[in-house]
Amino acid sequence: FNQLQLHQLYANIGSKNEISISLFTKFGFQKIGVKKDWNKINNQYEDEMLYQLINHI
Repeated sequence: FNQLQLHQLYANIGSKNEISISLFTKFGFQKIGVKKDWNKINNQYEDEMLYQLINHI
């Protein structure tokens, strides 16, 4: 955060991508939103989750 002077990071993760959700949660990211029916995969719509990590200095 400090070297790049960032205050926050975001990640958009497909709702079925459990491995990525687990990884980002492990590193302190919090789910802050859901984009309903956002991605069309194999002719079906899937939600996309929005995760955020804020640098609280």
